[in-house]
Amino acid sequence: MASDHTKSKKCTLKDIARRSDLSCAAVSQILNNRGGAFTSEATKKLVRSIAEELGYKQNFSHKLQRGDRTNTVALLMSLPRLEWEQHIQSLSMHLTELCNTKEYATYVFHMTLSPGRNLEIIEKLIERGTDHFILIGLPKGHGKIISRIEALNRSWIAYGNHRLIKRQVGVDVENGTTQILQYFREHGISDFKMFLPGRSERISALKAFYPECTDQELHDRYLCIDKAFEEPLHSGETIIVQLAEIGYRQTRKLLETSSPPQALVYLSDYTMQGGIRALYESGIIPGRDVVLAGFNNTAAVQGSPFRLISVDQNIEQVAGELFAHLFDDSPCRIKVAPALKLNWI
Repeated sequence: MASDHTKSKKCTLKDIARRSDLSCAAVSQILNNRGGAFTSEATKKLVRSIAEELGYKQNFSHKLQRGDRTNTVALLMSLPRLEWEQHIQSLSMHLTELCNTKEYATYVFHMTLSPGRNLEIIEKLIERGTDHFILIGLPKGHGKIISRIEALNRSWIAYGNHRLIKRQVGVDVENGTTQILQYFREHGISDFKMFLPGRSERISALKAFYPECTDQELHDRYLCIDKAFEEPLHSGETIIVQLAEIGYRQTRKLLETSSPPQALVYLSDYTMQGGIRALYESGIIPGRDVVLAGFNNTAAVQGSPFRLISVDQNIEQVAGELFAHLFDDSPCRIKVAPALKLNWI
């Protein structure tokens, strides 16, 4: 490992070449993603590892002056809390690995709640030579950000389900919700409640599944609308705790006014964790006395001893679609079908 003194000095190609026993030209080719057919993956990995260890920073100025592309992709986390979501962490990992496999360098940036500051971040990334942008959700001021990216002939695509965004890949949430409802029907579960925000694709799935019901009938029979989902969550390590607390309050409120239904459907696995705590406190065994369904198929619900259902977002396929459609400017709205997971032993 390099010493602190070594890291404090500006690392050069010569330093990396000396450590890897390669020529400066060979090191430059690898770090600029131009490793030839005779450069092994092990050698590329070694050079990049040494460069990271020594704190090497590429200088793209000569490329920018020539108008060359730098083969760099920026992953923009649109909300601070996203970094705590397990499926977002998984998506970032898959995208980074995919970019690396295709010999693209990656930046990961966390956007702020300030539109002006976010635009400054974009300008700095462009100054560094960033060619392509993947928006994980929509950052504040996304309209100006996208316009700026397009004006400089850079490419972009977004992850999510946003009605007015012309280039995006997302998970088919309606399809996942329909799979839950179909499972209920096949197993004779007709008495259930869904904890949702006022506007949700899952409500659309519910309407399509029960076309004979009016909106009011659906609301009375199946929905527990909670405005807590519309309130901003605080940044920090307590994000998952906050989501669980919402699920806990929702479940307690329901149990105070009625007997438990056959099943409860939560917005995510994190809110379902709070519901599990509320059920236990009321002497109700989750997954045995009440079937529970969540979303995102997190590690916390996998391999449960009780009947817990979740929807897996198929993040690997999402990452593949994002990368495949990143490099052009044609409109695309792709929804990846999720998979229902039955998490019990």
